[in-house]
Amino acid sequence: MRIRTVFSQIRCPNHHYSSYSEDNSLLIQFMIVEFIHTAQLSNKLKCLIQKHLKTNQSLIPIFPDIKQIIEQLIREHPRREGSDSFPGAKGSLAKLKEYCGFFSHNSSHQNKHHLHLHLAANQALLTALHIQETLTAVPLNVHENKRTTSSFPIKGAITIFQNKINQIIRRFPQALTAFWDNENVVFCIFRLRQSFIDIYGTDVIAQQFKTPAETKQLMELLCERYRERGFDSLIPTIHQLIEPNGE
Repeated sequence: MRIRTVFSQIRCPNHHYSSYSEDNSLLIQFMIVEFIHTAQLSNKLKCLIQKHLKTNQSLIPIFPDIKQIIEQLIREHPRREGSDSFPGAKGSLAKLKEYCGFFSHNSSHQNKHHLHLHLAANQALLTALHIQETLTAVPLNVHENKRTTSSFPIKGAITIFQNKINQIIRRFPQALTAFWDNENVVFCIFRLRQSFIDIYGTDVIAQQFKTPAETKQLMELLCERYRERGFDSLIPTIHQLIEPNGE
């Protein structure tokens, strides 16, 4: 049965206590956070363009809005509410690309899925930089030069960018496969479960555990692991996260 194949490979708690730096569990959590921020900004860009094109075939009027979103992907916006960032700090896509690079070069996790994820993130960042440079080159008096200014290069670059983001979204769950027996990573994933649902349109987390029994067994695993570590106060939270509807 699938339940046995999944959970028979889980290490005993006594062998599980490796440091964050050794098992990459902290790095993958950084990747998860930046992946979600990147996907959210990409979706914001997509919705902005789709809404605008319903009434206008040219993207020129929303160039400033496009540039703002792209810059948030490349570098942290210093005016974002609650942000402690400073000018020049890396944005979500730039950080995701960097973390994917660290991850893909780690000998214990080096496989084609992680390499492809790093490649897609790198290509997405390069395309975002190209869009930023193109928008920066547009004259400030663009509205007075509509005849000589075309949004076609931007449309093409954004299409390429969205394709690369879609590749990241498609490949990202594969990077999590090796961490389904790590309570820290699984707990992080379930805390952000709704964000994953918003990105994928389905509960991609639940798809990793095909039956309610597997989900129940996962919850029991997490509870056991955190009890062993003395975090009994997290048990009610784990129940709420994994069984939000009381299933």
